[in-house]
Amino acid sequence: RLQIQFVHKFHEVSNIVTGPELWNMLIPIFAVLQPHTFLRVKANNIPSQSEIITHGMHCDVSVPLSYTAIFYCNTNNGYTEFKDGEKVPSVANRMVVFDSKTMHVGYTCTDAKSRVVLNINYLPSK
Repeated sequence: RLQIQFVHKFHEVSNIVTGPELWNMLIPIFAVLQPHTFLRVKANNIPSQSEIITHGMHCDVSVPLSYTAIFYCNTNNGYTEFKDGEKVPSVANRMVVFDSKTMHVGYTCTDAKSRVVLNINYLPSK
C-alpha cells in the first residue's frame, strides 16, 4: 500500500525553520504546554485512503524526560493508538500528551480529505 504523508517542519534541532507568521500561530498551543525547549515541531497531513491504514508503531524521540504532544487539527475517523491498546480519536482541537518514548501509531482516515495533526516533541519547563 502506498502511504503518503505531507510534512511541514516548524522547528528542528534547536532552530525554528519556518516563517514567523506560521510559528506565531502555534503560540496558543505552546502556552498550554509551557515547554522549556523544543526538540521538533512539525505538521503532518495524511491524505484520506479508501480504508484505514496504520503507519507503523514507533516512538518519536528517545531523549530522557521529553514529551510528545499531538494536536488534532481536524475531526475524522483516523486515530492514534498506543502500544497498550488505548486509542485517541482525531477530534479537532484535542491534544494528547505523553512520554516521548511511548510507542504509538497513527491511522489514516476515510471520511475527510486528510488527517492533519501537529506533532510537538519538547522538554517541559517543570
